[in-house]
Amino acid sequence: MDILLVAISMSIHATFIWRRKLLFEKKSFVILLALSTLFFFLSYVLLQANVGNPKMVVLIRVPLLALIVFFVMKSVYFKIYDKNPVDTFWTMDIKLMKDGIFNFLFWVIGLLLPIFLTYKVL
Repeated sequence: MDILLVAISMSIHATFIWRRKLLFEKKSFVILLALSTLFFFLSYVLLQANVGNPKMVVLIRVPLLALIVFFVMKSVYFKIYDKNPVDTFWTMDIKLMKDGIFNFLFWVIGLLLPIFLTYKVL
């Protein structure tokens, strides 16, 4: 069960790697947001029912927090550059450095901040 919980917690980042356009499409984003919200509240239910390892159950709160971080970062990026960031890993184009910085910051902030908030605050 722990492996399943970790897989769910990393689902937004896996989507960011392989199907990044889903995060930028409004309909897909709303579906991901609904699923993440469901998992967020499911973690509280599982904790109250004492199902599974409590330290791992709280990990399914991470996708909602990661989506919020992504939305805020995407909105700021769009307001500054008037475009969505692109995946720069495959292009290796130095002109896309600002997109690479966005990608790096999402991995750092979008992963560490939700995990910190999950274990220390929520």
